[in-house]
Amino acid sequence: MPGRYEPENARSEPAEARAELPSVPRRGSTLAVALAVLWLAGSSAAQQPVERPMARVEVPAGEEQALLELAASGEASAELRADPSFRVIETVARWAKGWEQQDPDRYLASYAEGFRPSSGASRSAWEATRRQRILAPSSIRLTLLDLQVVVEGETATASFRQIYESDRFGDVVRKTLQLRQTDAGWRIQREDAVAVRSSP
Repeated sequence: MPGRYEPENARSEPAEARAELPSVPRRGSTLAVALAVLWLAGSSAAQQPVERPMARVEVPAGEEQALLELAASGEASAELRADPSFRVIETVARWAKGWEQQDPDRYLASYAEGFRPSSGASRSAWEATRRQRILAPSSIRLTLLDLQVVVEGETATASFRQIYESDRFGDVVRKTLQLRQTDAGWRIQREDAVAVRSSP
């Protein structure tokens, strides 16, 4: 069906794992942003391996949207933006905003030049399909929950529960983005998803 979202490399989970699309707040409070920022900074600073610095961040439940909105706004402090974990979150936030605001150029700019669709399609064919699916709905609502980020050297992984809703389709997937550091910043190298629930 035109406009139907089909997640990259999606696999269905058992029926008992399926759930109704949850209701989530669209904006976080200033306090939620502050708590998430403090938690992020403290978590990253606590990691001190010698050879390949690694930071693991699990954003507190209920504060994901607030942190993502801060990251997408470009208004974070210089100290916070110097944290590699937050820079990864900025890329995820721009990717999500580009999709939700139906701006395919912004969305596609989050992918590395070496990104290859897991479907096996060519990059040009994949981009054409993504543009059509982003622009076809009248509106899109995208929410990311249970956000976790792991940074190790010049590679990173961001995983989360993604809730997609439009006038044409809705689903919930568990998504993993593998990113790498490039001259342009953190970019998505691979994208995988496991379907939790979908509706026509």
